Amino acid sequence: MTGFHISSRTYVMFLSEDISDKDSAVLYRSVLTVGGLVGGMAMHGQILASYRRSGYDACHSNATYGANNTNSSVDSVSMVMMKNGYLISSATVCIMILAGVLAIIFGTAERKDISSSSGGERAGQSLLMIKTLKTVLTFRPNVYFLLGFLCIQTTMAIGHGTLALYLQYSLDLEDQIENVILALMASSVLTIPLIALIVSKFGKKTTYICCQLAGIPMFIGFQFVPSGSLAIYAIIIALGIPLGAQYFMPWVLISDIIEDCYLQTKERLDTAFMAVLLSVGSLGITIGLIMATIGLEIGGYKLGSCIQPDDVGSAMRILLALYTAIFTFMGVVFLWRYPITEERQKEITEAIRKRKHANAFQQSASRQHESLSTDTNEEALQKGSNKNVPSAI
Repeated sequence: MTGFHISSRTYVMFLSEDISDKDSAVLYRSVLTVGGLVGGMAMHGQILASYRRSGYDACHSNATYGANNTNSSVDSVSMVMMKNGYLISSATVCIMILAGVLAIIFGTAERKDISSSSGGERAGQSLLMIKTLKTVLTFRPNVYFLLGFLCIQTTMAIGHGTLALYLQYSLDLEDQIENVILALMASSVLTIPLIALIVSKFGKKTTYICCQLAGIPMFIGFQFVPSGSLAIYAIIIALGIPLGAQYFMPWVLISDIIEDCYLQTKERLDTAFMAVLLSVGSLGITIGLIMATIGLEIGGYKLGSCIQPDDVGSAMRILLALYTAIFTFMGVVFLWRYPITEERQKEITEAIRKRKHANAFQQSASRQHESLSTDTNEEALQKGSNKNVPSAI
């Protein structure tokens, strides 16, 4: 997964030297990525649904000590059917991955100068790799960006890790889990183009901050949704805004950071910046899932048990409402300190354009000088040859 993410993220960076072209490519990639998630979830849900026994409650049929028995568990027949469903779904995913790999191998070509443009010339030297990592981790705009990204990614991980359990044990909407998650992902797909339009009007930093601020009331709303209420759909659809922004905005902001670092250090470190960003994202996911696991432990969750304590539902409410709002607010504070504004971005673009023109002029002058030197040497050789002809005779 790490190899896939680093290569797919950096692939877009090398499509063009123009930031606007990169942002456009990131937009298409984000929409297709989330669209693929929606399609995969729909496919997975339909396959599992076809392997469920309709009108059959495995928990109630296996309850030996009555309806309130906390030791009742799912019967073996249902487990076998569920296992077969997951195996079929996994096989389908493997076929789709193979098709995608073949499309990349035969449908794309890699740039010849990719090594020099991404800092690859330094990659084979361990000391210089450490220096590169230090440059990336201490670059001021990247520090604030990574801290904000970490907090918001932790929020999203908490949501992904607890949403299904929240629906099942806090709202008693087990039959709506797949539909709610599908609605969330579909909403995020539809909001990404809208977010891109807002970026063109108000800038990247402002848009990212506003989208995440819009999610805080939605997170707090999880605490007050009554059990069995379908009002959860309104909150879920609205949460498509911060989720869509998290899929799209970090990858357009990192382009500005890379260009700013290139302007100051005269080195292109695209791959290094992408690798660090993905590592921080994985760290945020890990923190979020650990917090979800701790919440389940505190609530007394029993693995494999059909009936869970009421504290499990309460723990899920607190995680989804309180901790997500706190981490999102912390992320917004760090993003507020992020120094690359729209004006600074224009300055970076203009400075890099001037530097490229100056480099092109120097290269052209150097080639002309070499050409003149070659012509002069040839003329000198011809004159020397002409002088030597009479003496030889």
